Parts: sequence; structure tokens; C-alpha cells
Amino acid sequence: MRSEADSPPRPSLVRRVAASAAVAAAIGGALAALASAALAIQLIAAYEDRALLTTTAHLAAEVREELEEEDDDTLEEALIDELDDVELPYARARIDGPTGWLAGARDLEAAPRDECRDASRPSHPARRCTVAMGADQRLTLETSTAASQARVSIWLWSALLGMLFGATAGGIATLVAATRGLRPLRTLAGRVRAVEPARPDPTVLDPPLRHAELETLRSAMVELLEGLRSSLDSARSFSSNAAHELRTPLTTIVGELELLAEQATTSDARSIERVRRRVADLSTLVERLLILAQPGRLPESALRTIDLADVIDAVTESLPDDARARVRVDHTPDALLRGDESLLKALISNAISNALKFSSTEVRVWTTVDATTARLHVRDRGVGIAPNERTKVFEAFYRVQGAHLAGPGGHGVGLALIAHVARLHGGEAHLDDVDEGTLLVVDFPSWRPHRGGAREGGEP
Repeated sequence: MRSEADSPPRPSLVRRVAASAAVAAAIGGALAALASAALAIQLIAAYEDRALLTTTAHLAAEVREELEEEDDDTLEEALIDELDDVELPYARARIDGPTGWLAGARDLEAAPRDECRDASRPSHPARRCTVAMGADQRLTLETSTAASQARVSIWLWSALLGMLFGATAGGIATLVAATRGLRPLRTLAGRVRAVEPARPDPTVLDPPLRHAELETLRSAMVELLEGLRSSLDSARSFSSNAAHELRTPLTTIVGELELLAEQATTSDARSIERVRRRVADLSTLVERLLILAQPGRLPESALRTIDLADVIDAVTESLPDDARARVRVDHTPDALLRGDESLLKALISNAISNALKFSSTEVRVWTTVDATTARLHVRDRGVGIAPNERTKVFEAFYRVQGAHLAGPGGHGVGLALIAHVARLHGGEAHLDDVDEGTLLVVDFPSWRPHRGGAREGGEP
């Protein structure tokens, strides 16, 4: 099973909601800004055209009035005099009659009467408007619109900055709101993490949640855990009962075969010995299945303080002479833990037996300890285990590809038993990277009678 630390990082739902809200705010702000900008530009243009038409009409009235008051003034002089009083940038004017130009700037094109048109100048953008001046004359007034366009640009940039600020503020606000809104989901996730896979307890998900959607999800999980617990209990009960029922007759068969071998001929004795070894091997499998059938964590009442060195020595002393000669043991002082000695013996026995089985050279066993962990190391110089199989080998009945070529056959429960006993003690087992062979590491919560400095060790 892959741990959460080994899994690739996943995107956060809170950040996704916040990002979606920020994008939605940006798009909505952009559309609103564009719409308001278009409307504002039209309104500003209409207002400025009305103002320019008003100014043009006022200029035409002033020119007519001056011509009436000053008989000796020409139309050109009157236009120049009154144009000086127009407070518009780059103001120019032209007067046309029925036949064409009468006074003012010849290069200034007249717009249709009572309308305004854009004009392009090398130095600045311009706008011109034309109004009637008497019965048969028209006056056209042109002025620069550079300042107006600058104001529009400033307004557009202000709208854009406002949109970006709104998107940022909306994203931050949504992030805060989503974090708070999804807090009940995180609460449920914390409860689910507290469920022990080997002993699923539906009460861990209590009490009921306040929100209807999450309570529906929690209730479905409770039903799932209840069914899972029932199935696991049935499976454990069956395997435990079956193993117990098999233990006694297998032991009896082994004994009977030993008695039969004593009275048999040499050829028959060899055959009986092969059968006896097969039955003994089956008895070992039954004992391992009994251990694997134990659920959850060991109760505190069943634990005692154990030094890993004592258990390792007891296991190695029980090995045959040739096997014991291949095992090198180095201890770190006081590698203490709270546990069950018989289960720890089964763990260490399986670890050393596996190492001896798949390696023809020396097997090293050593311990290290620090403030929180008592650690068992078992290393062989065999063929090793591929990285992609290092988690699968701790599954019951899984055998490494090509294992039948590397050594004698097995049941595929040795490493599963090691991992299971480690979990019963609150620890875990894993395989570390080494240049050659296999390094099994089993971590246990360390125990010490008093506070002290950390002690660490390495491979001897």
C-alpha cells in the first residue's frame, strides 16, 4: 500500500475554488469594465460634441454680432477677433458660403451642419463641428481632442487596475471563505484517517456532522466500516479457527512420522523424512497464519519491556550450527520496547530465516536506538528485491518474481508476518536501498525508563 508521503502532490480544493472565483471575478470585471468603458466613452463623446456644438454656435453668433457693430470689419477680421476668445486647445475656424470658402482656415474641411466629425492632424487628434451662421453661411470650429483621449485612456487603465484588484481581492476573500466553508470536510477527513485499517471502528466517525451533505457522506462511511469490520471479523475468525484445528493433527502427524521412521528401512526412512519435512513446513505455515489472524494493536496489558538484543540472541541460539555461523550480530545497548516476546521472536526468526534462505554469505543483524525509535536491521548479500516490489512483498502470499530461481520455495507470508507483528507493536517494516542484497528495517516505538540523550548506530 502506498503511503500518503509517497503519493504525488494533489491540487487543493480550497485553492481551486479560490482560483475559480478569481477567474470568474476577473472575467466578470473585464466584461463589466468593457461595457462601462464603451458606455462611458459614448457618453463622454456625446457630451463633448454637444459642448463643441454649443461653442461653435456661440462663436457664430459673436462673429455676426461683431459684423453688425463694426461696419468696417471684414468677415476674416471678425472671425480672427472672436476666435481669440475661444478657450479651446488648437482652435481653428472656417466660414463657408453657398459657393464655398469665405474666411478662416482653407485646409479645414467642413462637417455636415449641426454634426461633428473627427479630424486627423500630424501633431494631435482633433474634432470639428459645423453650425448654421445666418441663412446661407456655415461656421466650422475645430479643436484638439488630445486631452479628452488622455482622460479616456486614464479611465480605461483605472478600470483595468480595478478589475485586477477586484479579481485579487475576490480570490483572497474566496480563499478565506472556502477554507472556512470546507473546514467540516477536513474534520471528516481527520476522523477517516483515525480509522485503523486492521480494526475499522465506525464509532471513530462520531458524532454526526451538522451539514446535511457531509452527514450523508459520514453515514455512508459508517455503513461501509460496519460491513468491513463484520467481514474482517468473519475472515479472522475462520482463519484462526482453521489454524487451531489444523495445529493439533499436524503435530500428531509429525510425531507419528518420526516414530515410523525409526522402524522403517533406509529407503523408506528417506521417504518418510521428506514427508515429515513437508508436514513440519505446513505446521510452520499454520503458526504464521495464527499470528496474522491477530487484529489491531496489542493491548497494553499484554506488553512487557523487552530488549531486542535478548530476543535476537534467543533466536540465533536456536538456529542450526551451520546457519548460526553465518549470522553476525551487533547490538546497540538498551534497544528497549514494549511488546510481546513470542511475537517478536517470530518476527526476528522470519527475518533471519529469509536472509539465510536467499543468501549464501554472511547475514548481518544489528540494532539502533534514538529518542523515539528502536530499530532492527537485517541485511543479506543475496539477489535483492526490485524497487517496484518492495512494498508488495509485505502482502500475504506474494512472492518476488523469480524467487524460485534464487532459493528454496516458501509460502510468501514471512515478510507479511514481519510487517503485521511490527504494526501490532505500533511500528512498521520496510526495505532500504543498498548496493547489494536486501536490507530489512523494522521500526518500533522505543521505550526508556528515564530521559536521556539519543543514541544512534549504523551498520557495523
